[in-house]
Amino acid sequence: MAEVLVYDRPLNGGQRKQLSGYVRAKYTEGHKVASLPREGLRFWLD
Repeated sequence: MAEVLVYDRPLNGGQRKQLSGYVRAKYTEGHKVASLPREGLRFWLD
């Protein structure tokens, strides 16, 4: 499993926390996937 996300700027603390929750939910918990921080997202391969 792999995923590539490219942002056009550094993520702030809240966005990093949101991204961490997304990855944890999707790849370890097997629960409903949380949303990604979309602001500044330019490229996403899932």
